[in-house]
Amino acid sequence: MRNLRPRSRHLATLLVAAAGVVVALVIASVASVPYVALTPGPTLNTLGKSGGSPMIEISGHRTYPTSGHLNMVTVSFIGGPGTRFNIFAALRAWLSPHDAVVPEGEIFTPGQSEQQVTKQDTEEMTNSQQTAVAAALCQLNIKFKTVDTIAGTEAGMPAHGVLRSGDIISAVDGRPVTCTADAGTLKARPDLDVLRAMVKSPACVDAFFAEVLEGAGAEPRLDSYVASLRDEIPGDLETVQSRARRIVERMAVALQASLLVRYGDEAVADAYCASRLSGDRGQAFGTLPTGVDFTRIIERHRAS
Repeated sequence: MRNLRPRSRHLATLLVAAAGVVVALVIASVASVPYVALTPGPTLNTLGKSGGSPMIEISGHRTYPTSGHLNMVTVSFIGGPGTRFNIFAALRAWLSPHDAVVPEGEIFTPGQSEQQVTKQDTEEMTNSQQTAVAAALCQLNIKFKTVDTIAGTEAGMPAHGVLRSGDIISAVDGRPVTCTADAGTLKARPDLDVLRAMVKSPACVDAFFAEVLEGAGAEPRLDSYVASLRDEIPGDLETVQSRARRIVERMAVALQASLLVRYGDEAVADAYCASRLSGDRGQAFGTLPTGVDFTRIIERHRAS
C-alpha cells in the first residue's frame, strides 16, 4: 500500500499536466492571432479572361486580336477580418520560405469588416483594370478624360476635414492631372512622407539617430552636425511641416556623412564633412576648401 500512493500521485500529476496541454492546444487552435500570412497568389493572364469576362476590355476604340500571355502575379493573404488565423497557421507560414507573416494592422484598417475588405479588393481590382486601359490609351496618344477621385481621408492628416469622399482632383498647385501625371505624382513630397512616418512611429526617429551615431566620435564635425539636427527636431512633430524639406535634407546629409566616415575613403569623407557639414564651400559646384586631398580623390576614380 505504501508504494501505491506515490504512484497514484504521480499518475494524477501526469493526468493534470496532459489535461493542461490539451486545453492549451485547443485554445491555441481556436484563438486568432493579430497577424496575416502573405502567400503567392494566382497568376492571371491579362490578355485572357477571368470568370468568363476579359481581364482588360477597351470600348469605343478599335482593338486587335492577341495571343500568348501577359501575366500578372498576385499576392494572397490568410487571416484578416472575419477569418481565424491561429498560432499554428502563423508558425507554418513563418517557417515557409515562400510566405511572409506581418501584423494585421499593416494590411487592414483597424475595425474593418470582412465585407469592407471584399469591397476594397474589388475596387482595387477595378482600379487596376482602368489604369491598364489608361496606360494603353496614353501610350497611343488617344485622348480620354482623367479623373482622380478621393476615396477617403485619414484622421490626423492634413487632408482630413478639407477633402471629402467623392471629391475630384483636377489639378495640384495649378498643374493639371493628366494620364502621365496623376494627383499622387503631382503632390509627391518625400519630405512629408518622412514626416508622416516620424509622427506615426516616433521610434523611427530614435532608430535614425542610433544609426547615424554609429559614426560618432570619429569625426567632430559630424558630432556637431548631428547635435544641431537633433535640436531642430522638436518633440511635437506636427509643428514642423513648413520645415520638413530642410529637416529631411539635413537627415540625408547626416546619414551620408556617417556612412562615409565609417566605410568610405578618408579623403572623400573629409571633403564631404568639410563642404556639407561645416559649410566651407561656395555656391558653385566643386568649390571645396583648402586642405582637401584632391589628388587622392581623383586617383580613386581614375580608370586603371
